[in-house]
Amino acid sequence: MPVAAETLLRNTIDAPTDVPRHRSERHTVDGVRIHCRTWLGPHGDHLPAVVMLHGIGIASRINEPSARILARIRHVYAPDLPGFGKSQGSDAVSIEDYADVLDQWMAVRGLSDAVVTGVSVGAQIAAAVAQHYPGRCRDLVLASPTVQESRRSWLRQLAIAPVEVSMHTGRMRVIQTSDFARAGLPRLRRTFSSALKDRLEDRMPEIRQPALVCWGNRDPMLTRSWVTSLVDALPRGRLAALPGVRHAMTHEDPLPFCRATLHVLSLSR
Repeated sequence: MPVAAETLLRNTIDAPTDVPRHRSERHTVDGVRIHCRTWLGPHGDHLPAVVMLHGIGIASRINEPSARILARIRHVYAPDLPGFGKSQGSDAVSIEDYADVLDQWMAVRGLSDAVVTGVSVGAQIAAAVAQHYPGRCRDLVLASPTVQESRRSWLRQLAIAPVEVSMHTGRMRVIQTSDFARAGLPRLRRTFSSALKDRLEDRMPEIRQPALVCWGNRDPMLTRSWVTSLVDALPRGRLAALPGVRHAMTHEDPLPFCRATLHVLSLSR
């Protein structure tokens, strides 16, 4: 990346201006129309793209605040997984299913060697993409990576969820309500059941790409010891512990998340 572009973002990240507007794109993958919010950054034709994956329920809009910042220097793509947001539904419900869909979608879109980021359950999907399709993922960013091993049950998750939701801004709650309704309870239930069974920690030793794990100390879903164990299991892992940051960091705390991600972007040239 041109040094001037990296310096521009570092100097203006706290007050971003002239942010590229996103456009909606739709591509057909195995008969399913996949919607994506796309920001074309000024230097993106010469740099690896950023692909941002959402978690369960809240679709690509959860990544929009961070995407608008990162798009100052990169092309950024935030797809809606099948059955979420504006994408058509499909039989895909598991972490492995969604990783397969992402591989096919990136092939159709002509994306490879991307910086793949995922938030919450999206981190599980991003890790599966990095593990099974290393050619698609040059660098990996796991934001608020679920599901913590000691909390891998419906009972534990339902007990924690109200605390996490209480931290949301009004805008986040509006998005959450509409996106959950659009996805529907059956898909939410089946997808989260798969997420609970997915052992993210077992993927870590298989991921050879540089990987950044972002954790906010106001995240009630995850403990520092959990994310530290993930970093320790990664061959090329680093931890970004972010003070005051919540679980849905790509929406609620985009500036700290983007600052942490800058290190990964500076290496992806």
